[in-house]
Formats: sequence, structure tokens, C-alpha cells
Amino acid sequence: MLKNIRNAFHDYGILFDSKGDSIAWKYIEDLQSIQSDEGLHIANKLTRRHIKYKQNIMNVRLATQTLSSSTKDSLLYLQNTKKYGQQFKDATPTATFCKRINDAFDILNVRAKFSERFETHKISLTPKTKEQLKQHVDEITNYILGLNIDVKVKNRRTKLVTFKMVPVVKSARKCGFIGMIISLKNALDLYDDLHEKYGLEYLLTYKLLQDHIENFFSAVPIKGGFNNNPDAFQFRCAYRRLLIHHDVVSSSSANCEPDDIPILAVSFKKKDTTKEFDESLLKNYDLFQFENLEVIPSELVHDVVQYIGGFITMKITRKTSVQLCPQCSAVLEEGTSASNLVTIKNRGGLKAPSKRVFDVCFHIEQMIRTNKDKIFLPGFIERVIQEILFDHFVHFADTTDHRSIIRKFSNLSQFII
Repeated sequence: MLKNIRNAFHDYGILFDSKGDSIAWKYIEDLQSIQSDEGLHIANKLTRRHIKYKQNIMNVRLATQTLSSSTKDSLLYLQNTKKYGQQFKDATPTATFCKRINDAFDILNVRAKFSERFETHKISLTPKTKEQLKQHVDEITNYILGLNIDVKVKNRRTKLVTFKMVPVVKSARKCGFIGMIISLKNALDLYDDLHEKYGLEYLLTYKLLQDHIENFFSAVPIKGGFNNNPDAFQFRCAYRRLLIHHDVVSSSSANCEPDDIPILAVSFKKKDTTKEFDESLLKNYDLFQFENLEVIPSELVHDVVQYIGGFITMKITRKTSVQLCPQCSAVLEEGTSASNLVTIKNRGGLKAPSKRVFDVCFHIEQMIRTNKDKIFLPGFIERVIQEILFDHFVHFADTTDHRSIIRKFSNLSQFII
């Protein structure tokens, strides 16, 4: 259903909501283009694959990430920037469309009884939450029913071509939209029936998806050397191995996201990934350029780096394995200020970085952009650590205890480009 909605939205190009405001696919294309030009993602996962999705048209992940709440937040953020504000001034209806479709998908994809998310719609169906979810379903249903498309109508006698507004649920591409409405209402009716007849306490809609079957059968070809046409004997052998020996691990290119539901899981010991600082990695010391760093005047880059800095602050303060000294605690907490992106993305759990943290993250971003063709050479992160530890932004009396913190900055920021 979600893929059908995405496909119809792309092919029509423009939809119209009940108020007559246009919902345009071009805003999503422009968003991806801006991110590509700026070298940063505005806290979403849009790539060229999401725009040119025809080669991966069956991949659900691309559709969910395109029509997502993160895309909505990015469109609203660009609307409030000086450089792109005029270009995205009419993007609010498109952002609303992404949010409504995202909410509908979340209601049908609840995995836990007690949701840890801040959105009120991604919660399990229980007697207490039923009315709340029913209200969300009614809002989404009325929104989808109010969507229209502009259709050409040709008069057979006069040969004149006119345009007529047709509800999308009555158009040739109605399947995805009608299917979403039916699925939402059926989930509520199914819970009522199970609760009344069998006393079901709660319903997790994720358990009703066909992803589990699809992931299971996508793992079958892997057992036969990626044989996509196994005979009965090969299928039986692969099925037995999957059923009694290991967890189901589907291909990374499968259409559905991997399940977290084990089938007779085989326990294993988690590997220790902690590493000591290796001074020999500094052999490429002179290859990197850390003087005359690239100047970054972009408002978008500043806001995204601040968003990343807030995430790093949150991860460090929550990590029990990192013992923060009073000096580190002061650096993480003093003088915090939230950017427009953090304000838009915040559902109640985001942190704003301090000025010191932002300065460190921005300095690392400059290092990465200046050495963009060398960031994967051995020793780059270690050299960044050395530069930051002894740079004027941060002065530590003992640098040994702070390498793990700066390494987190570098590892996360290395994949910005």
C-alpha cells in the first residue's frame, strides 16, 4: 500500500488536499538535491535511490523513508531558512501529506506494548488507547478521502480538453489509498473482535504484517548459494536449516526490513569492540591537511552540525561506560542553544549542544571537508583526535581519559560527507 501511494504520488506529480493546496513531488526532489549539494542530510535518509526508485520499486524501506516524519521536518526546516525559504514557501501541504502517511504506517507497524516514542499514534491497541487511536484513524481517513488529482477530460464532440478535480480514491491509482483506509479500520475491528471473544489484552499490529513470511522466504535462496529457483528437495533442506539451526537473516537487499523475532535463537558471546589507541596509525600524519581549513558559511550546515552535536551530547551523558570528569560535564552543559532544526525535530527527547561541543563538531566537519578524499585512510581519526585534544577549543589537563569522547565525535562526523 505504501509503495502504491509513493508510486502514485510520483507519477501524478501533484495532488491536492481538501483545501485545494498542492502537494508536489518536486519538493522531495529539491530536498534531496539540496542535501547532495550541501554534503549533509537534514536528519533524514533521503538519497538518490529514493528519488530514482524504479530500479528498487519493491523495496518497502525506500517508500517508508520517503514519506516519513523526517522528510516532513526537513521540508518545514528549509521553509524557515534564509537561502531556501522562498523555494519551499508552499511546501507545508507536502509536509502534512508525508506526516499523515507516516502516521498511518506507524499505526499499522506497532512492535511494543509500551511505546518509548513521543508520538501518540505509535502505541498498541488496548482498551485505554482504542479511542485515541480511533480518533487518529478518523483524521487520517478524512484526510485521504479529501485528496484530489487534476484529470484531463476530452469532449468527444467538440474535442476540447478540460481539467476536472477527481478524488484520488476514485482515480485509476486508488488501490494504495483505499487499501490504507481499509487496513486502518480493519485493525480496529479485529481488535474489537479478539478482545470481545477471547479477552485479548492488547494487539501489536506489526504481528499482522506479511514481512515475516517475506523475510523468511528471502533467506531461503541464501542457503542454496543464492539460488532463486530451488527445487522441492533444496527448499526442504533450506527450510529445515532455517527452522532448527539459526535465526532468520534475510539478504541486505531484501524488500522488507529484518525482523527482530528469533526462531530458536543460537546464543553467542558479544565481541569486545573496545580498542586501545595505536600510535602506529599516525604514520600518515603528514598526508592530512589541517591548516587553512575550508570555510563553511552555510546556515544549513551549521544547523545540522548542531543537531549532530546534540545527539553526541545525549549519547555521551547516557553511556555508563564513559566516566565524565567535572570538566567534561561543564563542557557538555554550559551555554546550550537550540537551532531551528533541533526545535522542529524535537519531540521531547533531543538535547541542544553547548557552544564548546558545537565548536568541536564544526571543527571536525571542516577537517573532513578539507580532507574529503583522505578520510578513510588509516590514521585519519587518530590525527583528528590529536588535533582536537590539543586545539584551542578544548584544553584538558589529562588527554588520556578523553580520547573516547573525541573518537565518538570523529566516528559520527566522518560519515557526514
